[in-house]
Amino acid sequence: MRSTCVRLLLGFVLGGSGPTLAFAQTDVLTAPRLTQQTLFESGTLDYHTFRIPSLVVSTRGTVLALAEARKNDASDLGNVDLALRRSLDGGLTWQEPKIIGDDGDHTIGNPCPVVDRRTGVIWLPYCRDNRQVWVTKSTDDGQTWAPPVEITAQVVDPAWHWVGTGPGHGIQLADGRLVIPCWADATPQLGEAQLSFVFYSDDGGQTWHRGGALDRDASDECEVVERVDGVLYLNARSRRGKQQRAVATSHDRGQTWSPVSYDARLPELSCQGSLARFSTARDQDRNRLLLATPASQTARAELTLRLSTNEGYDWPVSRVVEPGMAGYSDLAVTLDGTILLLYESHDYTRLTLARCNLEWLTEGRDSPVFPWRVWTESRAEPRPLRLHWLRVDLQAPQYELDVAVGPDPDGDGPVEARLTPPRDLAGKAGFIAALNTNAWEMLPRPPAGVRPIYLAGGQADILGWARTRTETRSPLQTGFWVFWLDAERRGHLGPTVEQPRAAVCAVAGFGGLLQEGEILPGDGGDLHPRSALGLDATGRWLTWLVVDGRQTGYSEGVSERELAGLMREAGCRAAFNLDGGGSSILLLGRPNERLEIVNRPSDSFGPRPVPVMLGIRRR
Repeated sequence: MRSTCVRLLLGFVLGGSGPTLAFAQTDVLTAPRLTQQTLFESGTLDYHTFRIPSLVVSTRGTVLALAEARKNDASDLGNVDLALRRSLDGGLTWQEPKIIGDDGDHTIGNPCPVVDRRTGVIWLPYCRDNRQVWVTKSTDDGQTWAPPVEITAQVVDPAWHWVGTGPGHGIQLADGRLVIPCWADATPQLGEAQLSFVFYSDDGGQTWHRGGALDRDASDECEVVERVDGVLYLNARSRRGKQQRAVATSHDRGQTWSPVSYDARLPELSCQGSLARFSTARDQDRNRLLLATPASQTARAELTLRLSTNEGYDWPVSRVVEPGMAGYSDLAVTLDGTILLLYESHDYTRLTLARCNLEWLTEGRDSPVFPWRVWTESRAEPRPLRLHWLRVDLQAPQYELDVAVGPDPDGDGPVEARLTPPRDLAGKAGFIAALNTNAWEMLPRPPAGVRPIYLAGGQADILGWARTRTETRSPLQTGFWVFWLDAERRGHLGPTVEQPRAAVCAVAGFGGLLQEGEILPGDGGDLHPRSALGLDATGRWLTWLVVDGRQTGYSEGVSERELAGLMREAGCRAAFNLDGGGSSILLLGRPNERLEIVNRPSDSFGPRPVPVMLGIRRR
């Protein structure tokens, strides 16, 4: 079996006692790697050429790759449509390409999507005939798109004659503003005197406004990032034969711009380039920006990926991704820190996706310190499975683990918590990642044989230990495996607790899966959606796993023994089964953003309310 796992390479073997899941490689997190694949190729879907790549990663981690689909020839103008491919596993595998924008013989191009990370909406500005600007949106990670709306009058100066959004992607500033980089022509003759500019939205994409324009005929196609101090840094294709990347900055969120200058350390012939943030010292371990441009001054070739650790003031680290022909490109970074670079290649007959990690770019000299890593894995054997993983460093100094419990309606009475929608429970606790934990019973208990109805506000008796950083909400009980964190930020997991008073926070599950690395459940058992917690031998790395189930052809669930095998593959020494089934849910977000559901809960009524969640928040 070959898995489509983003971060782990996993094998499948058959043993005498039935299928088990075997660990094939343990240290792919930091091994330098670069892979490439073709995403769009001339002739596909009966289109002559695909050009002008664009990439964006949704809040749920879905990768969208867009391109201009040029119907009859390679010309910039004519019958041009918008094509899309989606990836649900960080760019490893892709859904088939489809056309999402077609306006007959008109040109629909220059895609420049931006993700509103507060709502999850993907906004897609684009151009019609390079005269008008339109925008559409998707609320389901690019599966469907709303009818487009023209915004030309709001974002284009009437004195300009031609306009192009991006191409590439927009950004969201720390204060929520959505910013779209653009170019325009100041004269009727296309290409005679161009300039760079931006437009923006301060109300989540409902209205759009023109921002500042850069010096006339100094630059054109551009991309932008926000530095950690709030200054916008714009990197653009140069004009007037400068053959060096053009740069400018804005200290007022894109309303005005500094004079354009040229960076001799960034050579080019004259071509669009791509710019993206990899990390910040606030969220991870250091500030990092990425830049990709063809570095040759004699041809569009030598596509070079660069790294800056001082917010773009210099770019001392670089590696050539494509030594041959390479044109336009776009960069994105997945939730697990994989760098994606989609670029024109093979004399404009292909759009190629390069996937690499920071270790490849820096030749092993730099490796990101993520407090957690998130990845989703698809398997076809022993049945269709969808696995959602999170591995957290319990000793990461900028984050802390805690437990959230629903409100207690009766004090010392029998009810320990009210059922609460998972997003509400985790959001109120300030979590940026969260997982449902303890088993529980409804109060009053329903009659035998009657299936309970799970409603927000319902009353629950929590089974097993539930302790937050401030109080014990359900006492330690025998018969349940528990996980608890001590004051030294070391994790403990097992069926017994020697020093319960030493626990900073604690949750419980059902029975054990692994003890001293040995699988505990026997063969057989029903296939269900399941979730689990596991701990490595050092007590530092805690692994969360949610397996989707009860969804034929998508993910059909696992037995407890298979769940134990998965946790052992992930390097866990001890693990236990959580309250799974239809309640299994994994949430992920960023500070002050809406938490997104990573997995696909099986309950047809939507995510079930729960009484207890384990979560991560910023300290």
